[in-house]
Amino acid sequence: MISPSFLELDQSSFTDGEANVVKIRDQRIAVFLVDGRYFAINNRCPHAGAALGRGEVTGTSVSCPLHHWQFDLESGQCPQSPGTSAVTFPVRVNGETIEVDVSSILSEPIRRQFLVRYGAMGWVARFEWSIAADAEDQTFEHRERVVIQTSRGQEFGEVLSGPEPIATGAGTEAAGSIVRPVTAEDKIAHAQIDDATFDLEACHRIVADHTSKLDVIDFEPLFDGETIVVYYLGEDPEVLQPLAQQLNTEFTERVVLQSAIDDHAPVTGETGGGCGSGGCGSGGCGSGGCSS
Repeated sequence: MISPSFLELDQSSFTDGEANVVKIRDQRIAVFLVDGRYFAINNRCPHAGAALGRGEVTGTSVSCPLHHWQFDLESGQCPQSPGTSAVTFPVRVNGETIEVDVSSILSEPIRRQFLVRYGAMGWVARFEWSIAADAEDQTFEHRERVVIQTSRGQEFGEVLSGPEPIATGAGTEAAGSIVRPVTAEDKIAHAQIDDATFDLEACHRIVADHTSKLDVIDFEPLFDGETIVVYYLGEDPEVLQPLAQQLNTEFTERVVLQSAIDDHAPVTGETGGGCGSGGCGSGGCGSGGCSS
């Protein structure tokens, strides 16, 4: 059982019918005083993200200021959308102090998103950093190098900005995860991988046997030491999967095909072959070859 952890607020700071918004970790909680009773609810509307703490209170419900959905301050339920609810928190009064039970937040893993640049083509996307609730929190400096996990494999990345709260909504999904900061041992291993060779001419010949619509222009060995990303120009989606399968048969390395300029998913040749995260699909962003 989780031991209660309370956030303490002074009763004198409250006005009836209004909310005090407080922050714990990356979450904001709106604490309302309504006719002598106190309620605490996640400040973020689960529908579109508006601040419930700015909403109008009617009875024991608060109306979202953006689309006017109502949320019950005690249960979090929304009558306009029965499947939608806002998270609520137990509240108790202890003398002149209001105590909000935030155990559910403090027991969760610490999760952050950072904007990371990675890959030879400079893809830019959000990556998630997650550590245990009782571990020491950590952040990353601008341009600090990190080991990341993408759908292509394990590779190096460079932090551009963050941390940010875990984003929700279209185009905000994480493209992968941050595994760890780059260590001295990682740097040595990465230098050795950068010196790896790959028979690009043989790759050219295999591709030419399949199609004249693709032009192989470069390759990139990933940090996992097993994967070679082959970059191409052109488009012939019908041959990509069988071509990737043959390349993985001909070469000892795991070969991934990726367009150098378009937002097509990298093709691994594996069953179900595409990507999911890492440089494409829902995870990427910007003009670096990933769709939003």
